[in-house]
Amino acid sequence: MFARLRSSWPVLGAFLLVLGVSGTYSLLLCALLWWVGLPWWIGLIPFGFSLVGAEALHVLRDNEPPTKDTFVIARDDDSRVHAVLDRLCALTGLDRPVLRLYGAEGPNAVAHVPDRGPATVYVTADLLEQLDNQQLEAVLAHELAHLSHRDQRVISFAEGMSRWMLNLPISAVNLMYRVNEALWVLSLRAGTDWDPLFDAVEEVAEKRERIRRAEPLPLLLRPLALVVVLLGRGLIIIAALAVLPATLAGVLLFILTALPSNIVVLRLVRRRELAADRAAAELTGAPTVLASVLTSMTAAIPVSQPKGLSSLAAMDALSILPHTHPQPRETGAEDGFWRKSIALCRRAFSTHPPVAARVDALRDLASRRLTG
Repeated sequence: MFARLRSSWPVLGAFLLVLGVSGTYSLLLCALLWWVGLPWWIGLIPFGFSLVGAEALHVLRDNEPPTKDTFVIARDDDSRVHAVLDRLCALTGLDRPVLRLYGAEGPNAVAHVPDRGPATVYVTADLLEQLDNQQLEAVLAHELAHLSHRDQRVISFAEGMSRWMLNLPISAVNLMYRVNEALWVLSLRAGTDWDPLFDAVEEVAEKRERIRRAEPLPLLLRPLALVVVLLGRGLIIIAALAVLPATLAGVLLFILTALPSNIVVLRLVRRRELAADRAAAELTGAPTVLASVLTSMTAAIPVSQPKGLSSLAAMDALSILPHTHPQPRETGAEDGFWRKSIALCRRAFSTHPPVAARVDALRDLASRRLTG
């Protein structure tokens, strides 16, 4: 039990640090309110908002696939990767995720769980071409560990906790967009074509024709539907006027609190990466294989990606490696104070631990398995 707690503490401690930063802001606000003679307990409200905002962001955000222009890998396309995935899912008891190919350069893999539909593991063509079966098993085990640990959900909640001052008004805007679309659909079914407010509906013309072909509302319900649409559109306009100043205030608060919040969230992301390495090594029973494949894959990651794939940085949190080559290796010429400071800042704002640290942790695990 102690060993299990010891291995899980780095991740738990990082998450508690995220909660601690938000709680510290509330305590500082309590102290300020007490000092000016106002009720101190009002300062606890932001902490509650951070919890509500984190959950609201998850519920209301559009959880789109991490990248477009992907293709399902059928068994006939690559039976080898399917056989490796089948074996890992049988060992873990996890539901089998969908395998998709995406267009990043270099060997890489990403785990993603959409709002609707099965979990998905994205892999690159270079990954399938350059890795043998044992190496491919180590990489896929790492991504299955992310799915098993629900890392996407945990990281999303942590980001919401650290950015609640922006997430609440943003979630309100997302909610207005969704209500706006529903009212537009209702107006079409009632026989009136009112354009959606804010131009919020994508592919309006295509949706308009599809809805018009659907069964319209009965004649007796159409007047009531139009009244609902009119009232709803008026409430949306009023809400938009109220949300705008809240959003501006949220931006100001975010600027003042963003630095420590981002640092602790990224620390959590790096800890989840180390935990996924450990889980993959324990599942496959080959920590040294994962260590060697991390080293070889890092050398093959390009310095930059094609312009059409600039959004790949958003996928780094659950990819086995960053999509662009990490900073150059430190040499003896980089012993100056400023160079060390820059390297420290880069690590603080990176989504992945240094590969050397990951390799050392895996080799330490391998040595303990041999001696244990």
